[in-house]
Amino acid sequence: MKHAIIGIVLLLVVTSAAGQQSDFRWVTRTTDKAVFRQVEAAFKHELSPDVPQSNTVPMAVKFIERIGLQGNAALVIIGERESKAAPYALFRAFNFNLTSNFKSQIRSKGVEWLWMFRVEKLAHLSSAEEADVVFDFLTCTECEAQRILAAFHYAHKAEKWEVRQWGKEDGNGLLIGNDGEFGDDGIYYYDCLHTVADITGDGLDDVAVRCRESVQPDPEKPRKRMTRSDNTFLYTFENGAITRVAIAKTSEQASVVRDALCATKPTSPLCRAPQSNRSPATPR
Repeated sequence: MKHAIIGIVLLLVVTSAAGQQSDFRWVTRTTDKAVFRQVEAAFKHELSPDVPQSNTVPMAVKFIERIGLQGNAALVIIGERESKAAPYALFRAFNFNLTSNFKSQIRSKGVEWLWMFRVEKLAHLSSAEEADVVFDFLTCTECEAQRILAAFHYAHKAEKWEVRQWGKEDGNGLLIGNDGEFGDDGIYYYDCLHTVADITGDGLDDVAVRCRESVQPDPEKPRKRMTRSDNTFLYTFENGAITRVAIAKTSEQASVVRDALCATKPTSPLCRAPQSNRSPATPR
């Protein structure tokens, strides 16, 4: 009888959480015509092509990339390109209230102008009722770009979207990739893996990131790289906030986190079997 009661309680908890999560939805032109038209009208200025100026490159193509809706708070992602054939797109995010028609750009240092924006997952990092739109983007194009993982979080009390903060150490963006960079010691490389999943088993999503930084002293010898650092972090909700937990190779969580990361890209060099004779200062 005791086990049956526990099972019923768990079922009620899961059902309740699912009901709370279902409040968020993606708005499309076909399924939510009225909402889509309201957003188009409110963002008429943002969707208008730039006026050509002598000192800037005008963005001639503007479009609505995504509309996410929770309650009356719409998350509106506007994209723009120099032309239809341009390979790169720049994106901005806005808050828009369907009731008041008030709109404002979501601004947060480093996570404001988003090159090649891509939604990774609709997650729930801190509660079942508050959605997190996890995405990645490039910091620039045709440069030594970093790929950053960030999230737009729905703040239930404020009834608006904001950029999720990962903590004091990382701020609002997590490094998940980097082009090769030239430095004093050679060419620096970053091998990274990340995942968004319920790793801790508490019903909420977690974020895990592993990045290995290495340097290639001789440009003519691509196989000769020296590992400078290799860190794995788990971002999980604890004591009312997202907390960064450093995952040591010998910790109890190490194998669970590694399996979750390698499931996303089994062919990654980070997922090769470890070599017992390899040290941080040994060429790989």
